[in-house]
Order: sequence, then structure tokens, then C-alpha cells
Amino acid sequence: PGLEPGQRVTLRPLIPCGHCAGCLRGETQLCEAGLGQNIGYGSRGGFAERVLVPRAALGETVFALPDSVSDRAGALVEPLAVALHAVRLARPEPGDVAVVLGLGAIGLGVVQALALHGVRRIAAVDPSAIRRGCALALGAAVAVDPETGDLVAAIQEWTGTGAWGRGARADIAIECSGVPEALSSGLKTLRHGGTLVVAAVYARKWEINPTRLVEKEISLRGSFAYRDEFPRVVRLLADGDLDAERIVSHSFPLAEIEAAFAMQLSRDESIKVLVTP
Repeated sequence: PGLEPGQRVTLRPLIPCGHCAGCLRGETQLCEAGLGQNIGYGSRGGFAERVLVPRAALGETVFALPDSVSDRAGALVEPLAVALHAVRLARPEPGDVAVVLGLGAIGLGVVQALALHGVRRIAAVDPSAIRRGCALALGAAVAVDPETGDLVAAIQEWTGTGAWGRGARADIAIECSGVPEALSSGLKTLRHGGTLVVAAVYARKWEINPTRLVEKEISLRGSFAYRDEFPRVVRLLADGDLDAERIVSHSFPLAEIEAAFAMQLSRDESIKVLVTP
């Protein structure tokens, strides 16, 4: 309904069933029907000239792109929606100190979303120099290479003895890397009563002493996908409040998809790599 041939849209690839308990609560990201109809999350990817969208409905599973939002930016609505959802769960305040671990498209979106919420003291953490530089351009106050020193000590020094004169730890840490060690580091950077939001998925288990959560009264939140963030991100892109173009470092035609994946795996050369059918 409402769709016209040739209309430019972006796709919400996690398609809710609309009638389970999660969907009826409005928490469509927690749809209990699983991932059977979804696109690109374990099945039916988007690397094709044409993609069939189940239950295509404007404003529900597909969203119109205004003329001011480029195709490249439209392709990044999905990871930016993931980022915005994670930041909203963190409930940041303008005076907070925030640590963002992992600076792929989602982590860089988190940096921007934190800045939109008024957070100015953002520490961006990633071993890639090009991604750290991008984070600084998008609103981070400081960028840290976790492989060249003690991350916790760096955050303590920055927050405790810097110009702001704040306490020794961060208020919020948002983990976007999918690396279990980064999760542990994020937990250590938090002050007592801080919040850790986990927005990545992991190939390995995370080992933790739960007593640390208890002793510091840490709030631990998982963040999966997005709820109603898709149209919000489209509006923010249209208004110029989010910058997707800067995150895209390379673009490859569909025929060179193997080269595209190889470039995406090169953390020292790429940020976000797009494939254009």
C-alpha cells in the first residue's frame, strides 16, 4: 500500500509478524516468530539486483527516502537505526561521559546519536586509525587505540584529571565491536552505577564475574536491532543531523563482491563498504 514503481525506499530487513505478544506490545524487535521472514539476517540476503520483500508496506517494512537522502545514505539507515536504538536504551544525559567500543557503521552511528542527545564527552575506542579519525570528525572528544595501552587507565586519566574535572570513570559504555574482551573493558571503564549497553553479536562466549555487576550496581542492557527508529533515522538524515556519507569509505559493483568483502575485512583501510547492484 502506498508504493509506486520506481519509488526510492529503504528496507527494514527484520520483518515482524504483527500478532505475537512482542509485536502487540509495540516491541517489534522482540517478535516471537523468529527470523523466518527476515532478509539478510541468516537468510535471503540483499546482494542482488532484485529483492522480494515479504509484506511490503510503506512506513512498516519499507520507508520512503526523500530527495535529500542519497542512495548511499539510504543503505545505512539500518545500522544507524541499530545505533539510535542502543543510545536510547542507554538514556544518556547531556553531562554524561560515554565510551563507545568498536567503530564500524554502528559504533560511528552511536557516536553521532550520543552527540544528538547532548553528550559531548565521548571516548571512541577502536584499533583502526581511520575509524578513530572518523569518530572524531563525527563528534567524539577523544579516540583511543585499545591495542597500544591500558584503556581503563586512559579513560580514568581523561575523566579524572582532564579539563572537565569529573570523576574517574564513564557513565555509559556502549559495546559495538562483538569482541568479548571489549565487553570486559567496557565494564571496567564504568563508574559505580553506570550503564553498559551491548549492541553487538558474538562468536565467542563472554566470561565475567557477576559480582562486579553487583558491587558497582551496573545496569546491563542488551540492545537488539530497532523498534521505531527507522523513520526517525530517515528524518535525521534528511535534516542533516546524521552523516552517513562520511561513514562510507568504499563502494564496489556486485560483480566485485569478493573484493568488497576483502576490503571490509581490512580495518586499516575501510570503514563501511557498500555493494552496488
